[in-house]
Amino acid sequence: MARSKRRRLYGLQFKLEAVELSKDASKSVKEHAADLGIHHANLHRWRQQYLRADGTVCEPEDEEAKDLKAEIRALKKQLARVEQERDFLKKAAAYFANDPKRNASS
Repeated sequence: MARSKRRRLYGLQFKLEAVELSKDASKSVKEHAADLGIHHANLHRWRQQYLRADGTVCEPEDEEAKDLKAEIRALKKQLARVEQERDFLKKAAAYFANDPKRNASS
């Protein structure tokens, strides 16, 4: 009978401490992961998520901040579309205002 594997869940504090520990260059990330009893792919992923380019560990954003960023992206996209529509309407209005055929038949 096959034994089912349960996925282990790690807390945020553990992840941040593991990333901080993995910055030590005396060992490889794989060796640090083995010392912590985790798979090296987890530690690599956590390093990508929580390690800034300057080498400092950052706290992850909360859900509210993520929601606000998503809303800002959507609003910027909508604003760009509305600006394109406005520019098109300006050009169309200028074209029809200067059309000599339309002005002569009035």
